[in-house]
Amino acid sequence: MTSAPHSSKMLRMLAAIMIFSVLVCISTTGGARADTLYGVSGASFTSSSLYTIDSATGASTLIGATGVNHMTSLDYDDVTGLLYGISNETNSLYTINTTTGAASVLGVLSGGMAGSNAPDMSFDSSGGLYTWSENSTDILNRIDLGTQVTTEIGAMF
Repeated sequence: MTSAPHSSKMLRMLAAIMIFSVLVCISTTGGARADTLYGVSGASFTSSSLYTIDSATGASTLIGATGVNHMTSLDYDDVTGLLYGISNETNSLYTINTTTGAASVLGVLSGGMAGSNAPDMSFDSSGGLYTWSENSTDILNRIDLGTQVTTEIGAMF
C-alpha cells in the first residue's frame, strides 16, 4: 500500500513539528494534571493541536484542536491552574482547555512586542508571565495577563 510510507512520513513530520514548536513540562501542585507534559503542533501558520506527551516513551496523544494557527508558545500557570498559549499568526494570548484542546482568546498582545513573534514563554513562581520576542533582536518581555500589554525588559542575546 502506498499510504503506509506516507503515513509514516506524516508521523515523523508531526513529531518534528511538535519537538521544534514547543514541548512544555507542566508540574502542577495537586489535581489530576500533575507532572503532565503538553505539546502543541502547528508552527509555520498551520492549525495547532494540543497533545500530552509520555515522558518515558515520547509518544504523543492528541487532546484536540486549539482552533487557532501557529501556536508556538505554551506554558502552565501554577498560580491560576491554567494553560496559556500565544499564536504568532494572531499575535494573541489564549487560555487552552487541557481536556478538549480548545483555545479561548484573552486578547491581542500590545506594547513592547506588538507585531513580534513569540517562540517561547514562561511563568515565574508568582504567576508573572514572560515571553521571548524576536524580530531583529531577541527581547525578554513581561505580559500583563489582565490587559495583554507587554513591557520590554531588555535584549537577551
